[in-house]
Amino acid sequence: MAIFNFTLPIYGFDQWSASASTNNTVSYPNGTTFTLDPSAALTIVNVQDDDGNAADSPDNQLDDGFIDTPGDGSSPSTANNDQLLTQAVTINGQNFDIGDQVELEFAFTTTDGESFFVIRIDGQNVGISGETLPTPGTTYEVASSSDGEFSPIEDVPCFLDGTLIRTPSGDTLIENLKSGDLVTTLDGTAKRIRWVGRRKVTPLELQFFPELKPIVISSYAIERFAPTRPLSVSANHRVMLVGSNVEFYFGIAEVLVSAKHLLNGKTVRHATVSDPFNYHHLLLEDHEILIANGLPVESLYPGFDQSRYDTMIDQDLHGQIGAASAPFARPVLRKHEACVLCTS
Repeated sequence: MAIFNFTLPIYGFDQWSASASTNNTVSYPNGTTFTLDPSAALTIVNVQDDDGNAADSPDNQLDDGFIDTPGDGSSPSTANNDQLLTQAVTINGQNFDIGDQVELEFAFTTTDGESFFVIRIDGQNVGISGETLPTPGTTYEVASSSDGEFSPIEDVPCFLDGTLIRTPSGDTLIENLKSGDLVTTLDGTAKRIRWVGRRKVTPLELQFFPELKPIVISSYAIERFAPTRPLSVSANHRVMLVGSNVEFYFGIAEVLVSAKHLLNGKTVRHATVSDPFNYHHLLLEDHEILIANGLPVESLYPGFDQSRYDTMIDQDLHGQIGAASAPFARPVLRKHEACVLCTS
């Protein structure tokens, strides 16, 4: 068994207007609206699971109970769901005990494109959570619902506010870009943006999902002239490395490496976050190399896990999304390969 543990912040249904409360197992009716109380308080749930993977595997998921993969190799079923509370908790005035089953009963997307989860404990829906937490005082309208799963490990590459992206008309702040705009790739070609995704991350979320913390690449940390100013990206955002060491060890001129594999605590380090910030995603027709603050970096890979963003993409792209087998713009190094370059 390879048990992994995580905390799950939930806004119980007693923190919402009455229409949020449901014991439906598959969906809210489209058009349902509900408001989170301006003074809403989070309830923190501690969960353990065993999906049969390594404890830190990105393939570990919080699922609907009937599709959860039991660590003992038995067939997925609600009865075999081994997503269990590790501490007793009270939600909506009801007590739940250690060992009670926890489920991501269904996911729903709002008309503003935000995605959240209805959480179920011991056979009862208890509240709403999400990779981006709902905002107190906000009213949400349901656009669609679906069964879903979520990994506590964020794997989508993102830029932060203030990043300058090279375009045919000059460097442009990423927050000013929109679908249909042109960006300039490393080879000087103008390519059209198919979708721009944005999500807000708060310091509170980082307490529960520290893997969302940005990484800062200092000026000139990667190349002699790049980046030209500090660049902040998500941990899994890949940057391009070039040079004689790349050719010596890998026999190719250019490779992509995740920012988290370049951490050294000095020139590449975790950001200090005290205020909310926005992550931005840029999707093009193909996986491309963009120029961000003067540094070559990847665009969003068209073959990424679309489950979290399908509704938004469908709205903007009418379902025309790149195939999952789409090639990477450059070869991607694994962690142990990146370490060779970091120590050479």
